[in-house]
Amino acid sequence: MAVTADTELSAGESDAILRAIHAESTASADLTPRSREVLDRALAEGRLVIAFVNGQLAGWGLREPLAPGVFELGYTYTRPEFRREPVFRVIAHKIVETPATYVLATYHPSMLEFLARELGFMETSLARVLIVSRGRFLTKRLSREARRSVGKRLRTGRPRYGLLK
Repeated sequence: MAVTADTELSAGESDAILRAIHAESTASADLTPRSREVLDRALAEGRLVIAFVNGQLAGWGLREPLAPGVFELGYTYTRPEFRREPVFRVIAHKIVETPATYVLATYHPSMLEFLARELGFMETSLARVLIVSRGRFLTKRLSREARRSVGKRLRTGRPRYGLLK
């Protein structure tokens, strides 16, 4: 199966795909929901990476600005029926094509280990992520939805943090 990833969609397909992403991510306990406005803006700015397998929506990821030259590799998701395909690999590579410093937080140790092998991410501390992001990493998690999402995940695991310079 061919996996492709893009940051651009035709006007005709963008509404249906963004609607599907928003609905699925709102229902997932693994993702902190983003508003439709945030998704629209990210797509328009080329920061939302959308992956397809044989033309079907397979996953997505977001390059989220934190500070000048610093982004979070976040909001990554691969639909369950496509998890045997290299969807996440394609999304991650596409996100970090833009030269910058990247941070991430994950509750899945295997994700950080994969990104370390694949792209050179190094495990780091929350304090280091806060310094690199000039505090924005924390402040973006202060909304009610973000606090609720993080709170649920903290009940089952602890976050690990990554840095790619």
